[in-house]
Amino acid sequence: MIIAPKTAAKFHRALLDTVFIFSEDLGYIGGELSNAFDITVTSLLGCIAEAVLIFTGSSKYVSSIIPFCVMIVFFLGKFYLRTSRVIRLREIELKAPLQSQLLEVHTGLLTLRAFGWTEHYEERNKQALTASQQPYYLLFCLQRWLNLVLDLLVAGIAILVVSIATTIGRESSTGFLGVALFNIVNFSGSLQQLISHWTTLETSLGALSRIKSFVEDTPRENINKESGDSSDDSKKGGISFVGVYGTHGQAEDYTIEDITFEIQPATSGKSSLIMALMQMLEIRNGTIRIDGVDASRIPQPRIRAELNTISQEPIFLHGSVRLNLDPHARTNDENVLIDALRTVGLWDIINAEGGLDIELSDDIFSHGQKQLFCLARALCHLGQILIMDEPTSSIDDTKTEKKIDNIIKQHFQHHTVLCIMHKLHNVGSLDKVAVMEKGRLVEFGSPQDLREREGVFKTLVTSGNWGSVGSS
Repeated sequence: MIIAPKTAAKFHRALLDTVFIFSEDLGYIGGELSNAFDITVTSLLGCIAEAVLIFTGSSKYVSSIIPFCVMIVFFLGKFYLRTSRVIRLREIELKAPLQSQLLEVHTGLLTLRAFGWTEHYEERNKQALTASQQPYYLLFCLQRWLNLVLDLLVAGIAILVVSIATTIGRESSTGFLGVALFNIVNFSGSLQQLISHWTTLETSLGALSRIKSFVEDTPRENINKESGDSSDDSKKGGISFVGVYGTHGQAEDYTIEDITFEIQPATSGKSSLIMALMQMLEIRNGTIRIDGVDASRIPQPRIRAELNTISQEPIFLHGSVRLNLDPHARTNDENVLIDALRTVGLWDIINAEGGLDIELSDDIFSHGQKQLFCLARALCHLGQILIMDEPTSSIDDTKTEKKIDNIIKQHFQHHTVLCIMHKLHNVGSLDKVAVMEKGRLVEFGSPQDLREREGVFKTLVTSGNWGSVGSS
C-alpha cells in the first residue's frame, strides 16, 4: 500500500523528466542553436574590434594588461557557464510538472468541476508555477552579478586609461584616446552579450551532444544486413518458417518456439509470427524465407516498407488525406489515390470536404470508414504480401465487414494474405489455417482438413469458442 505507489510515482517522475529534457533538447537544436551561433560569432568579432580600438588608442602601458583582462574574462565565463548550466537544467526539470499539470487539468476539466476539486488543483498549479519560476529568478540574479563584475572590470580599465593618459599625455594621441574612451562605454555590454550567448550556444551544443549520444548508444535492432535478391521477378509472396524461435528483445523466454510451415500466396498466419516476419521479434534460431530469400538478410526498413499491413485499430498521421494514403510518396499520380478511395466508397465524402489536400481529422469518418480508409492505403501500395490483424473485429456494421472482405478477395486474390482471425465464420475462405497455442504451432492445414481431424481447430469450431483463435 505504501511501497508500490511511491515506487510508481518516483518511476514516472523520472521518466517524465527524461522525456521532457529530451523534448527541450530538440527545441534547442531546432530553434536556438543556429541563432546562438550567429550571435556568438558576431559578438566575439565585435569584442575583438572594440578591444583593439581601446588598447591601441591608449598608451602602450595599458596594452600590457591585455593578458590579465583576457584571464579575468575567461574565468568569469567559466564560472558563469557552469552555474548557468545547472540552473537551466533545473529550469527544464521544474517546467515538466507544470506542463503535466496543465495537460491533466485540460483533459479532466469536467471531472474536476463535477467533484469540486478545482480549488485543490488551483493550489497545486500555483505551487508548480512558483517552483518553475525559481530558476528564472536565480538566472536573472546571476546575470545581474555578471553585469556588475564586467562593469567593474571595464571601469577599472577606463580609470587606468585616463590615469595613464593624464600622467604621460605627451605619448598618447588625443584622437586615439577619444576613440578608446568612446568604445570603453559599450565594452561592458559587448562582453556581457558575448558570455550570455556563448552560454546559450554551449547549452545548445550540449543538447546536440545528448541527442547524438541517444542515437548512437541506445540499443536497437541490427540493420546491417545484406539486401538479398530484390528483383521484381522473384517477388511472388511465398513465405516459409523453418524452425523459428523468437523472443522480445533479449528476453530468455521464447515467445514462439520451433515454428515450421510454408505459406504461399493467399494464406494466413498469427500475430507473433507476423511480428517475427516484420523483424519485431529477436530470432534466436531458425529461418524465415520470403520468396526463397532469408528474411534476416533483408534490411528491416526495406522489408517493413514492402509489407502491406492493416491493423485492428486504424492508424492515421497528422497531415493531409494524400499524406495518409501515400506516406512514402510512392506515386505522383493522384488518380491512383482517387481510384483507391472510390473502390472503398470514400471518395465522395473526401471530395465533398475539399479533396486530397484537406487535413484529415477523426470526425470525418466512422470507425468502419476508418478501416476502409486503411484498406484504401493498402490498395495504393499493392505489395505481394498483405498482413491483417483482424481488421473487422471491432466493426459492428455487417455491411462494412462484408465490403472489406469482398475488396480483399477481389483485389488481393493473387497476393499472400496473412490474417489473424478472431471470428471463424470467415475461416472457410482461407487456403490454410495455423492454430497457435502458448507460442507453438499445434495445427496447420486447410480449414476442410482441420475440421475433419480431431484437434484444437475442430474443438473451437464445434464449441463456438471463436475468441481463442488468433491468440498468440
